[in-house]
Amino acid sequence: MRRNKCKKLVAILLLMLMVSTSVPVTSFAETAAVNNGNSLEGKAISILGDSISTYINVSNGTASSTTNSTIKNNANFYTTNIYGLSVEDTWWMQAADDLGLELLVNNSWSGSTYFRTRAGTVGAYVDRCVQLHDDTGENAGKNPDIIGLALGTNDFHAYPSQLGNADIDYDALIKDNKDGTFTYAEPTSTLEAAAIVMHKTKHRYPNAEVYCLNVPVASGFSQDRINTLRKYNEDLAAVCKEFDVEIVDIYGSEINSGTLSYYMGDKSVHPNRYGMDVYAEAFKRAVLAEHTEVSSHKVKFELERAETDYGTDKTVIDGDAFSCSLTAEEGCHLNVKVSMNGEDITAEAYKDGSVNIGSVMGDVTIQATGVDTLSMQYDDHLDMPGKTVEIIDAGQPTSYQVGYGIEEGTLDEAVVTLEDDNVLVATGVGRAQVRIDGVIHDVTVEAAPISMLLLIGQSNMQGNEGNANQSIVCEEGQVYATYGN
Repeated sequence: MRRNKCKKLVAILLLMLMVSTSVPVTSFAETAAVNNGNSLEGKAISILGDSISTYINVSNGTASSTTNSTIKNNANFYTTNIYGLSVEDTWWMQAADDLGLELLVNNSWSGSTYFRTRAGTVGAYVDRCVQLHDDTGENAGKNPDIIGLALGTNDFHAYPSQLGNADIDYDALIKDNKDGTFTYAEPTSTLEAAAIVMHKTKHRYPNAEVYCLNVPVASGFSQDRINTLRKYNEDLAAVCKEFDVEIVDIYGSEINSGTLSYYMGDKSVHPNRYGMDVYAEAFKRAVLAEHTEVSSHKVKFELERAETDYGTDKTVIDGDAFSCSLTAEEGCHLNVKVSMNGEDITAEAYKDGSVNIGSVMGDVTIQATGVDTLSMQYDDHLDMPGKTVEIIDAGQPTSYQVGYGIEEGTLDEAVVTLEDDNVLVATGVGRAQVRIDGVIHDVTVEAAPISMLLLIGQSNMQGNEGNANQSIVCEEGQVYATYGN
């Protein structure tokens, strides 16, 4: 299970808001998610972006008949065939779902920019930045409450010499006609175009909060290129401040030159599902920083030789549900501890590789460690001086006890036993589980082959043929009984 998400349909939501129910708390894993005063719930979000924010028939195609009619022919990058991403995995849908928002319009175009004409579309400053409202059907005229500006990557990569700087003459770029209208000069740089986008967006949607994503590093960047990117992002932040737009810091996130292969599907600019998680979390943090009335909690992962299905720590609204999957490295046992507000809730929240918390009511820490399996052979003695050894599960042996060289009908009593508190003894064939210095280990015990048997004695040591299936000594036809003729 990757995510516990619910698509919020407006008609259903309106109906459900008319009904008040009370759900008794039974356990962390079973408690239903509770809305503890999330003022963001039901607000509308629109996205203006490039390929990173596209998804087929959401940012183009059939969505044009239900959101905004101008997006029909927008080029897209992401489909179900790209990195195995569903629309719920995209950064903007994750952010919308997790914050309780409704997606209104996604006007993203693969290859698009703030500034220059590229990939079949003019710069977003011309008119795409004012096509973020619904102009179709019953919702015609509905405006966004929150806007995400996710552009600049193509500007930086395709037109690095035209980025400009934060030293902008805003009066010359944007002329106030004193009648509620404005005249815009033709921009000469990416940052001037970004300024026009922000001004037009804020003017067209005056009640909307606007958030602007900056640009992360990509593959093959030299140090000079990284320095240029840092300067561009600093200048972009200055432009955002001019128009009361909040920065979403992707540049300062986990995505960097050393992690591109983990977070980017093409190891460069297009996020895979882990990279989408990073984008979503950065956006959520920026929004929640402006909405301090909304209580939220951190879900922190501490992983060693283990993985989760999220690419970063998560932010969860107070009372919402959370779930994730955990896997250990191949050949390892998964040792897991889940705590909330410092209280161990592992027994209630974790089972068979899945964490499920019905209602997050505090900061959560998920510790998962992949531990090697101990491999032993029958009658091995593993001496661990100075270590604390505890048998959690002695196992159910598949091996039989042997007496006088003949297999008896009674199974061995345990796969492992302890001698002298810290000597682990393999006393049966099968699987067991032990704790060594607080860390759980799986134990596998196999039958021990006997390569040679040396018999020295009188005539009563002479061998008789017998049944090899009832002996631990030799191959069939060479079985030795205790007594001779």
